[in-house]
Amino acid sequence: MISIVIYPFPVKTVVSPYKEMSGEEELVIFRFHMIALWQQEAQNYLVGHHVSMYPLLPVMHGVNASLLFQAIEEMLEYYQNDQVQLAHQLKWLSVLLRRSKTIMLEEKEEVLERVNIWDELVEQDPHYKKLIASAVARELPKAVDKIVAEARAEAEAKARAEAKAKFKAEIKKAEARAKAEAEARIKEAEARAKAEAEARIKEAERIRIVAESAKAAQRMGLSVIRGRFPALLELAQAQLGKVKSADQMALLIEQMVKAPDEAMVRWLLETLAS
Repeated sequence: MISIVIYPFPVKTVVSPYKEMSGEEELVIFRFHMIALWQQEAQNYLVGHHVSMYPLLPVMHGVNASLLFQAIEEMLEYYQNDQVQLAHQLKWLSVLLRRSKTIMLEEKEEVLERVNIWDELVEQDPHYKKLIASAVARELPKAVDKIVAEARAEAEAKARAEAKAKFKAEIKKAEARAKAEAEARIKEAEARAKAEAEARIKEAERIRIVAESAKAAQRMGLSVIRGRFPALLELAQAQLGKVKSADQMALLIEQMVKAPDEAMVRWLLETLAS
């Protein structure tokens, strides 16, 4: 099947194929031929006697009153045994002629006057009225069915579009919620890691201070030994390193200062090993 898109008036045209996309997925691909009537030469259709195209002549290039009168005469002869079809064709011609910008206003009014006279004659004809009534009775149920089908299709398309939009909105909400939760977890982890790092730094600083205090106390203890009992210096260097508490070292220094003799200090140092 060949699809043709006809543009009666100058507008921005769509290039074939038309694609309806969902992200990168192609949902619908519509290939068609395009006819821009304002670019068509009216004279060519008249020369070729393409009577079925005559209702479209008013919007083609190069149209004038003389050309349209000739086309109407051919239509009268061509449809002489089908007054209903003739009436339809003339109606279409007059509708497009009223909106046409390719023909001078004076010529347009002249042609419309001729078409209107013929319309009135046809519409007053009893046989035409009977044919119209019969056509209406025959086509009305089809038209109603078509309208209902189109309305249903439009409603279904609208429902699908709304459902699609709602689905996309829910996805965006879920993505935003997941992003917010992830950011909250990241911040919580960063805060916890920062707190743990600060705690480790503080503990390391405390240990450093304690160690420096112990070393300072050891140096003070060695100074006491060096001043009172130099003979015990080597023993003191070996034993004082075993004292890890600054308070214990302070008590030991106090005892060594008050000790009455070297034997007492030796005993205090040797006791540290036990």
